[in-house]
Amino acid sequence: MELELITRRPATPRPDSPRLLLVHGICVGAWVWEEHVLPWFADAGFEVHALSLRGHGGSGGRERLNDWRLADYTEDLRTTIARLGD
Repeated sequence: MELELITRRPATPRPDSPRLLLVHGICVGAWVWEEHVLPWFADAGFEVHALSLRGHGGSGGRERLNDWRLADYTEDLRTTIARLGD
């Protein structure tokens, strides 16, 4: 399943800074972080990513939104973390 991931990279990365992965709450998607939070962290030197869980935002699975469970969303996080690497 295709998962939406919005990424912002800093112009000047902070040495040894962790990459950040933001996950939205109910009834929204990765877009909720896009206007203010993603730019703020990127300007502070962090590489930051925002995930839309399945059925939300630009991710696939909207047609089954009422069927997804917490285990499915956990799998989305695992898949995204693997995609991002260490």
